[in-house]
Amino acid sequence: MLCLEKEVPMRGQWLGSYTGSADGKVMINIDEVDDHFEGVAYLNPSTNNFPNSVAYLSTPNKNEDQAATAYINPIDPRTGFLSEWEDIKGLYGKGVVHSSKANVNLRVRENRLHIDAVSDIGLTLTAVLDKPSGNGESKIQGQRMSWSDFKSHISSRSKFSYLFRGQQKPWSLCTSFHRRGRYRMGEFTSKDVKQLHQD
Repeated sequence: MLCLEKEVPMRGQWLGSYTGSADGKVMINIDEVDDHFEGVAYLNPSTNNFPNSVAYLSTPNKNEDQAATAYINPIDPRTGFLSEWEDIKGLYGKGVVHSSKANVNLRVRENRLHIDAVSDIGLTLTAVLDKPSGNGESKIQGQRMSWSDFKSHISSRSKFSYLFRGQQKPWSLCTSFHRRGRYRMGEFTSKDVKQLHQD
């Protein structure tokens, strides 16, 4: 199924590198929520001297220029889950500190997201991010076959190791979550899945 959505400049997934007090890779997923945007950023420093982090932010409106406060948590390298800095700071050097929040400016210019941030402990971050390119077509080469050939093809494979999908055109796989223009997977697991289990 083709992922089609109304174009909202700030909404989407943005990828790239950041520089400043440290450097590394960043991915930010921004959803449109009522009259504003909400986002979650994943920061992966280029050195193991600092923990990976997750930052959450909410904008005051839907403008292409935003000023917001991001709330930041480190990720415990032993579990891959969010943690408190006090719980993991012993895993890092004595001089390493971690921010808990930052003032963030976001701007969309020529289909690129510009980010400038200053944290509560004076650390800076600058990034210019791009949306992943794609025209809705899969980069994986498919194999054309009849229904009977397909059933014969998959019958020799373990039914617990593979998922198969048939379609008429080489569309990339896209969940209904993403087709609805949503990007923060944490919202899916914390809200959608719980709602499904209530039914």
